[in-house]
Formats: sequence, C-alpha cells, structure tokens
Amino acid sequence: GTIVLHQTTGASGQIESPTSVHASKEARAAYEKGLESSRKGKLPEAKKQFEAAVALYPDYAVAWLALGIANERTNANTEARAAYTRAMAADPEFAVAYHQLAALALKELNWPELADTSDKLLALDAGGFADAYYLNAVAHLQLNHFDIAEKSAREAVKRDAAGHNPRSHYVLGLILDQQGDLTP
Repeated sequence: GTIVLHQTTGASGQIESPTSVHASKEARAAYEKGLESSRKGKLPEAKKQFEAAVALYPDYAVAWLALGIANERTNANTEARAAYTRAMAADPEFAVAYHQLAALALKELNWPELADTSDKLLALDAGGFADAYYLNAVAHLQLNHFDIAEKSAREAVKRDAAGHNPRSHYVLGLILDQQGDLTP
C-alpha cells in the first residue's frame, strides 16, 4: 500500500532531505558504509566513504551533512563548514544543515555567521530545533541587535517551559541589562 505523510507543524524546514531518493545505489552504499564507520569511531574511513557518496551524487544533502559532522568531529572546521554549505545548497530547506552550521558558528564565536544562519533556520523551521531561538538571541546580542535578540530570547524562554536550557533566561537577562531594562 501507499503511506502518505502530512506535516503537522507550520514549519517548512526539513530534517530529512528528499534529495536522498535520487542517489544512486553506489552513492547510498558509500553513505551507509560511512555511517557504519562513523558509529565505530573510524572517522577517517567514514570521511572517505562520505566523500565517495557526494562524488557519485553531488546533490546528496544528507551525505554532505554527515561529511560535515565527521569533519567537525576531527576539528576540520573549515571543511565542516564547506560540507554544511554544500548540504544547504543541495537542499535549501534541509534545516538540520543550518542547525549544524549555526552550532559551528557558535563554537567559533562567529557572530555574523551565527546570526545569518540562525535567522535562516528560524525561517525554515521555527519549532523543529529547541535551541534555535537561543542561538539567534546570542548572535544578535553579540552584534548589538538588541531588539532582535530580545525577541528571540523571549521566544526561547517561552518555548522552554520545562527549563531544559536555563541559558535562555541568562541571555534574556543580559539583553535586558544592555538595554537598561531590568524588568522581566
């Protein structure tokens, strides 16, 4: 039979990429071998397999993402950034690639890239990533865009009712302090 899936949120972003359907059997096999090597902690081997997968099918967004993650895990951040960017180019609605790039930008304290990437992530999938508003708030705070930062921080606090990310409250406090407004 046929199974039809319907999106239940208002978000347009993807956590899976439809580009995977068009990958050749050989590209999928290389990607799967890369995942297996990655699970075993064999990152150099995993990277070779992911590189083979994207060489066989350059629009293989999930393989580009996996290559980026493997590169990041081996501290090859320049290569990771390039792979995440290729994943986004292959599938502009592949939200998880934006999230990975935003996390890398935060790690490197690259505020303009974090602001740009988290803005795009929020436009794609506002509800799919719990920390997206937090990342956006941090970036815009560092860039002195206090209105945007406050709006994102308030949304991060609102969406974290269970209190899993207390940093959201901290960032909101910093933003309000910068604005001279100490009322919550």
